[in-house]
Amino acid sequence: RHFYVVGSHGCSRRRGEYRPSSFLLARVPAGNSEAGAPELSWRVADLLAAADEVAPFVGKALDEKTNGLNIEGLAVVGDRIWFGLRAPALDGRAFLVGGSVAELFKPGNEPATGKPQLLAVQAGAQRGVRDLAPLADGRLLVLVGPAQEQDVPYAILLLDPAAPTAVREL
Repeated sequence: RHFYVVGSHGCSRRRGEYRPSSFLLARVPAGNSEAGAPELSWRVADLLAAADEVAPFVGKALDEKTNGLNIEGLAVVGDRIWFGLRAPALDGRAFLVGGSVAELFKPGNEPATGKPQLLAVQAGAQRGVRDLAPLADGRLLVLVGPAQEQDVPYAILLLDPAAPTAVREL
């Protein structure tokens, strides 16, 4: 019953500049009347910094040299929020980082302390997540494409977060 908007959580492509607005997560109540006031969270960075294999790429520029972390997809299934990473793309794998919506929007200013769920999906060389869409049964459609500026084809994958190694291309 909410709309979610997330910044890229990455630094600028060419200069590696930090922009605070890129590190926000917003939640806006959905309904048939005027939208309510957005809730804001800075805790996604805490989640990403604890996401094992992708953590070293947080705060690096999105370019082919540093392969800096960049969010390009978001989907919510129940209390689980998934962030699809355009980069880094490592060894033919694209990554999704999952966390608790309740923890990300808990009251107060304390950092997120929950362990993120990290899914490595076989996506093909130089492909990262370009968008996510949740299905009613909890599975995700994952649009994968160039992680940087490579000339690689896009594809749609069907992913069950409970069985991430059984991903299949549609």
